[in-house]
Amino acid sequence: MAALDSLDRQVDIRPVLRAWDSRLRRFGYVQVSEASLWMLSQGSAPAVRHRMWVRMAGPPGQQIVLFDFQRADSDSKLQHLLQGVAGYLQSNGATCYERVAAELGLVPLGCFNECRVRIRRALQHLPTSLREARSAASGAICLIDALYAVEREAQLLEPRQRVALRKRRARPALARLHDWMSQRLQPGVDVLAQAFNHCLSQWPSLIRYLQDGSVQIDNSAVEAAIGSVSAGHGKWLFAESDRDAANAAALYSLIATATVNKMEPQSYLRWLFNELPAARSDRQSMGE
Repeated sequence: MAALDSLDRQVDIRPVLRAWDSRLRRFGYVQVSEASLWMLSQGSAPAVRHRMWVRMAGPPGQQIVLFDFQRADSDSKLQHLLQGVAGYLQSNGATCYERVAAELGLVPLGCFNECRVRIRRALQHLPTSLREARSAASGAICLIDALYAVEREAQLLEPRQRVALRKRRARPALARLHDWMSQRLQPGVDVLAQAFNHCLSQWPSLIRYLQDGSVQIDNSAVEAAIGSVSAGHGKWLFAESDRDAANAAALYSLIATATVNKMEPQSYLRWLFNELPAARSDRQSMGE
């Protein structure tokens, strides 16, 4: 973490992050997730798992990804990070996101990839003897895969055309999926029932993507942004202080934003650190 402190002393990147944060809150569609960060404790106490909230928004080529550190003993920061946002909030459907969406009047969007992952995980844990349950899980995965086949075509279209295609092709597939899971809940098979119940409980949020061609079927874009910087954990395992964690979040934000906008991160950081001291406006701070 010493390298992060050194960068922090040489170049103040806070104006960039403030400008990005202000702009992100003005978009009408924000995706949110979280990443883990472990912090060393005092003495012989075990390391503590903290979180980084990760927000992503913006059209292609202008996307912003922001990491924000939060200690594990607090759960109030997420609402603060979404204050001023209006429109859609897409997440994996965890209780914390649903609560904040309701408190701030945001429209929740579900994540079909989360449903698919849960069902696949259930399938992996089902013994071969439970043939009916395994068939129910496999069938649901196939139906979800059919939705993604529609999306691969939809992404090549303009938003209005995308909505039309989704309503024509995805809506019937969604009806089949809902009926399939409802009729095959397998109440005696807890692991599969939990996966199906999650999807069914999220249904209004999951199918909302049908109505707006500017939103996605899942939250995978922000998850990919998290993955783009997760290799750092191979170089360092723990933060030693809140300052270390905040520095890591700041650099993660810069690297992930560069990556999602198809810029080579090292070249972007070199350019930014050279140009930032001369910036005199928010647009310059944002690298525009």
